[in-house]
Amino acid sequence: IFDFSYINDLSNDDLDKKLIEHLSDRNDIVKGEVSLNKLQRDIREYQNTDLITTAFTGSGKTIADYRWAGKRKVYLVPNKISAESFFFDALEILDEDKVGILHGDISLYVDNEDDKDGLNISLKDNVLTKNLSKPYTIATVDQYLLSMFKYPGYEKTFASIYNSNITVDEVHLL
Repeated sequence: IFDFSYINDLSNDDLDKKLIEHLSDRNDIVKGEVSLNKLQRDIREYQNTDLITTAFTGSGKTIADYRWAGKRKVYLVPNKISAESFFFDALEILDEDKVGILHGDISLYVDNEDDKDGLNISLKDNVLTKNLSKPYTIATVDQYLLSMFKYPGYEKTFASIYNSNITVDEVHLL
């Protein structure tokens, strides 16, 4: 049994408080002196629409995107290094039980067992399922593209994006 919520249960105000705290801690600024920039403040009015945000590096797109909250969020990034970096940043903002990661560990999908009925549940399967079940999943794009080839267990990956807000970060690197 997993001891975490399958959906984001943070209110917009709670999420904003966590973001401000993160920005304060990251920049060694007194909490009352930190505020969101225009992009970050305005993003919520587009929450229920498809949106492409382009701005220079360091403009606050990622923090703005955190404010675009839903019950589930999937962040797609181009490579394993980006996924891990994004994951550790997310852990500073959100609780560990809210953030899962899925990246290029292809051994998750290799079935080395001789099992005639086709049912194998490994520790790696359990970890994968838990990570895909969390409200915020950070993944490399290739993990979702692999699903199109219906590798064993691909259904979990498809199920994780159902009714999720999806962000493709650093799209120029894809």
